[in-house]
Amino acid sequence: MKINFINRKVVISFNDKSIKKSLNFYNKHGVLVVTIFTSILSFISILVSYKYDIILAYNDSRAHMNMARLVFDNLKPGFAQLGGVWLPFPHIMILTLVWNDWLWQSGIAGSIYSMSFYVLSSIYIFKLLRFLIKDKVTVFICTLNYVINVNLLYMQSTPMTELTLIFFFITSVYYLLQWVNTKKVLHMILLALSVFLATLTRYDGWMQFLTTLTVLIIVEFMEFKTNFRKNNFGSIIKSILLNAKMRSTILFFSVMAGLGILLWILWNYLIFDDPIYFAVGPYSARAQQFAIESAGKLFTKHNIALSLSAYWWAVSDNVGIIVLLTGIIGFICFVMENPNKYTKIVLLTLFSPAIFHIASLYLGSSVLVLPEMNINVAEGLKGTLFNARYGLIMLPAVSVFMAYFARRSVFAKSIVFFVVIFTPLMMLKDNYIITLTDGKMGSSSLRVKDVSEWLKQNADDSNELILTALSYNSALSFSTGFPLSRFIHEGTGKYWESSVVDPDQYADWIVMANGDVGDPLYDSLIKKHDSQFLRNYELKKRFEFIDVYVKKYVPDDFVYVRDSGFWMNGDRYKFLGVNSYDLIFRSPNEVASTLSSAKNNGIDVVRVWVFGEGSENLIQPEPGKYNSILMNNVDYVLATAYKLDMKVILVMSNYWEAYGGIRQYLRWVDLPDQSASDLDAFFTDSRTKDIYKDFIREIVLRKNSLTGELYKNDPAIFSWELMNEPRSSSTGTAGKVTEWIDEMSSFIRTLDKYHMITSGHEGHF
Repeated sequence: MKINFINRKVVISFNDKSIKKSLNFYNKHGVLVVTIFTSILSFISILVSYKYDIILAYNDSRAHMNMARLVFDNLKPGFAQLGGVWLPFPHIMILTLVWNDWLWQSGIAGSIYSMSFYVLSSIYIFKLLRFLIKDKVTVFICTLNYVINVNLLYMQSTPMTELTLIFFFITSVYYLLQWVNTKKVLHMILLALSVFLATLTRYDGWMQFLTTLTVLIIVEFMEFKTNFRKNNFGSIIKSILLNAKMRSTILFFSVMAGLGILLWILWNYLIFDDPIYFAVGPYSARAQQFAIESAGKLFTKHNIALSLSAYWWAVSDNVGIIVLLTGIIGFICFVMENPNKYTKIVLLTLFSPAIFHIASLYLGSSVLVLPEMNINVAEGLKGTLFNARYGLIMLPAVSVFMAYFARRSVFAKSIVFFVVIFTPLMMLKDNYIITLTDGKMGSSSLRVKDVSEWLKQNADDSNELILTALSYNSALSFSTGFPLSRFIHEGTGKYWESSVVDPDQYADWIVMANGDVGDPLYDSLIKKHDSQFLRNYELKKRFEFIDVYVKKYVPDDFVYVRDSGFWMNGDRYKFLGVNSYDLIFRSPNEVASTLSSAKNNGIDVVRVWVFGEGSENLIQPEPGKYNSILMNNVDYVLATAYKLDMKVILVMSNYWEAYGGIRQYLRWVDLPDQSASDLDAFFTDSRTKDIYKDFIREIVLRKNSLTGELYKNDPAIFSWELMNEPRSSSTGTAGKVTEWIDEMSSFIRTLDKYHMITSGHEGHF
């Protein structure tokens, strides 16, 4: 390269034969050169990211890995785990590799696809520039601007979805440009496919669908209008045919490219019974933004100036301020030039991401925080960076438009080349790669390492289940390295639905936010149910933003057996007891008087019958039908006992005929009940056992109408007694009674993990 000063003007010329030879080779084998060069850059980038442990800096990186893994590593596996908020295509790809534990935990299962799309997008940005700009030096410089962008290189080493979207974004612009110039069916098919996959990758792709469809309509209409204005008969016929072709083109694109949107809406309807669950559900961006807005931190909402400036700084920080200004100069040159009118319209779709993000910021459906905004977000978002990567998708537009400036002269090329080389060097020198900084230090990365390391050491029993909301703690669950099937989360159906009300049935550990910051588990257990779970759990460890609870050996005020004795709250429990079998048949005044008198006489435990079968005046007139008055009486007995600091043994059935007993069970299933040997059938017949289990379930899971306490959580209950004085007709059938006791005890234990269970026998069968 030579620089000459002629008549006070700088003239720069490329005369070096080796440079020209290299450029000729690049022009002839450009795709190959770009492929090799970007593959090398991609490989170096992933090695650096792996070495410095930054592949998974973003919480969302780990969440993306989990989203794919949950399809098979889950308490409730299946493709429904792909969810209803994040679009599915990236996770479907990751699913092919995430089965391998190392690929999952390292993040490489997702990075492989980002790296591939980086190389492919570089090829297509080169092809797009070569189609638009015939100057091979300009094409080289502007392609280089894209491929050596340090933010792009970092993001392509992560499992984040930006590179996937950028690839489909570039290919959609490229094939749209090809279509309007060639009208080849193949180009239309590839255009529709690109937009289809973009709409299943990120919601930015939905805007690309709308802008592309708009451009297609405009271009087709312009062609129709041009032909129609001609006066000859042939032109009129051609216009009519073009009109039909226009409709078919627009219809084909709308159906094929828009199919992704329709499929996603259908998926949400089938899985969540709400076609727009992704937009309005509890884990949607709308719900998250509502929490931020409630804290007064949704600054860009209905503020167009701040929305514009926020996205300006996002683009500037990602592509470099000088590169961005060069791109703006190039856009001015593009507007001033007179290229093919269709080309000019098509290239306006490069602004689709900017339109999407600025509109999202203004409407309050997105959040963007950057240091240049000078906003204090300490109380809302932790950090001065959040979603800074959103500006990266404008890199293709900047690379394309700067070419229109670079091609104007050799001097312009030199300036652009200097800017392209200088910008990444300065970013590296200042150690300020905005996407990496956001991932490591911004709100996109809540620090979870201390929590996950503690859980690894203290919750390492593979049989114990951990209750946590993956919508809030997905990165944390990932970082533990535990199988995801150990976690009770939003996608585990009955496990989650039961545990957010009463975690005791399934969860051994609870991991949730220690403040009102949008964690649905905190909202349910702390806010909605007033921390009632603390009866069965204790706070084991408090971190900066996470609390970890562990299930107690037994809840407070529950009696349990240890060392051949009764214990409660860590102390020996000594008591006097009395049998008051008919207490539920007495009036409230009599109940209160009886229990008060017993308490005053040193009685702490009362044994009460809660059975009665075969009569409307008893607690179970017929199978599955229960006397509400007597049920409420049981509520009153327990509520009164609790107030008096007493305990109640609840007897669930009777061997003898009084109050129905097991003879009534046998009559219900048409079995004889006269002799002692007849009664043995109660302990073996599946029908009588099922009726008994239904009654047990009704009692154990009943909610006290006076206290609101589930019986299984009620400390007023001393124990469950299976039967009053069970026995067999002979020693030969005693084993059947023992088996029945084992079966029913095990059944109760599935419903209630803490109350003691006694058989009720007298020491013999």
